[in-house]
Amino acid sequence: MDRRRARRGHAVRGRDLHGLPRAGARPGRRRPRRGRGRPRGDALRGRGLRHPRPGVPGGGHGRAGAAARRRPRRRPRQPRPGAADPRAGAAGGAAHLHRVPAGHRPRLTWPGGRDLREPGRVDRAFAQHVLAAAAEEGPEHLARARAWVEELPAVVDRWRRHWRLGPLTQVPASIHWVGRGVRDDGRPCVLKLAVPGAPQPLAEVHWLRRTAGQGHGAAADVRPVRLLDARPTAGAQLLELVEPGEPLAAPLLAAAGTARFAAADDAACEVIGSAARAVRRPAPVPRDDDERADPAGRAALGSVRGHLRELLAVAELRDPRHLLLPARLVEVAAQQGRHLLGTAAAAGQADALLHGDLHHDNVLSAAGGWVVIDPHGVVGEPAYEVAAAVYNPFRLGELAAGRAVVRCDRLAQASQLPEDRVRGWALVQAVLSAVWSLSGRTAAGDTGEALPGDVRHVLAVAERLAG
Repeated sequence: MDRRRARRGHAVRGRDLHGLPRAGARPGRRRPRRGRGRPRGDALRGRGLRHPRPGVPGGGHGRAGAAARRRPRRRPRQPRPGAADPRAGAAGGAAHLHRVPAGHRPRLTWPGGRDLREPGRVDRAFAQHVLAAAAEEGPEHLARARAWVEELPAVVDRWRRHWRLGPLTQVPASIHWVGRGVRDDGRPCVLKLAVPGAPQPLAEVHWLRRTAGQGHGAAADVRPVRLLDARPTAGAQLLELVEPGEPLAAPLLAAAGTARFAAADDAACEVIGSAARAVRRPAPVPRDDDERADPAGRAALGSVRGHLRELLAVAELRDPRHLLLPARLVEVAAQQGRHLLGTAAAAGQADALLHGDLHHDNVLSAAGGWVVIDPHGVVGEPAYEVAAAVYNPFRLGELAAGRAVVRCDRLAQASQLPEDRVRGWALVQAVLSAVWSLSGRTAAGDTGEALPGDVRHVLAVAERLAG
C-alpha cells in the first residue's frame, strides 16, 4: 500500500491502512461525516429559509419560486406542409415547386426571388422548359421531371464528384442542364444532364457512339462532338468542350441586312451540307451485333416515318390544339410527305442514321473545322437531314423565307442530294416544327388565340416552299 493510497484511506470504507477490514466495521456502511453538509429542514425553517431539495421536511421551493424558475414549455413544432413528400418541396407560399393541376402551366417559385444561372440554383425559365417538355411525354415523366428539377443542385454535384470535375459554369440551354468544367487531369469538358428515363439521352448517346471517329467534309472538316463518358439511362453525359465554340449562326446573323448576307448564307449552307455527309451512317438493324449495338439506344431512336404520322394525324383529325394552323398548308405538307415516303426506294434514298436537328446553332467552330453537337438520333431519308437548316436560325426573320428556295439548292449541292427531295422535306419539316411548337405550348398551359412568332416564322418559310 503506497502513501497516496494511505492518505486517502478515509475513502476506503471499513478498511485500515493496509487494506484489511477494521475491527467492528460493518462492510458497506458509511461513517457519518460531522460538521459538514447542509442544515436540516428544521434549522432552515428557524431562519425563514427552505431546504433546496424537495422531500426533505421544510424543503422544496414555494409555488412562487417554482413558477419563477420553471422554463416556459415549448409548443411542439408543427411539421411544414408537404414534409412527408420529399418531392413536394417547401409547400405553401414559399413552395419550390407547386403541384401542377391538369391544364395549368407548370411554374416554379423561389424564396427571395432567386433567379441566378449558376450551379446550386435553378433558373425558372429553364425549369419551365423542362416541365413543358416533360408534360408532352405523359404524367409519369412529368412527375420524374418535377423531382429532378427540385433535386437538380444535388444531382449536378453528384455527377461532378462522380467524374471528378472542378467547379462548373452553367451554359444556357433548353431542356438539359449543361455546364462547363475541367477534369482532374486538366482537360476541359462539358457535363450534360437530362431527366432520367427520357428517351432522347439514349438516342443521343447511341448516335454519338455510332458516329465516333467519323468526320470529313468536302469544303470543311466536320466531325461529331466526342463523347468522353455517359450513363444514358440516368440522363448523364460527359462531352468534350468545343473551342472556340462559336455557332455557325453567329457570322450569318452578323451579316444580316448587309450586302454580305447572301455570301455568308451560301457559306453556311456549304458547311451544313458537308456536316450532313460527314456524320451520315447506315441505319442500324436489329442484327447489328458489334460492340456499339446498344439495343436500348437503338430502340429510342426517332424515325421520319413516325414524325410524318404526327403530321398526318393533324391533317386528318384536326386536333383542337392545331386549329390555328392554315388547313391548306397542313394538307399540302401531308401530301408531300406521303409522296416522299412512297418514292424513296425508287429514288435510291435508303434510310440512314441521321443527326435529326442539324442547323446553324448545332454546328460549332473548332480548331481546323467544325463540330456537330446535340443530335436527336433519327432514322430516315438523308434529304430530311438538311431540312432544318432551311428555316433556321429563327432570328433571321423574313430573311429566311426570302432565301428558302435558294437555300434548298445550295444545301442539295453541298450534301450531294436531289434538290426536289430536299425542298419537299424542308416543307414537311417546317410545318412539323409549327405542330410541335403548338403542342408544347398547349402542354404548358398556353392557350393563346394568336400564333406565336416562331410558328409564324416557319409557316412563312413553308408558304414560300409550297409555291
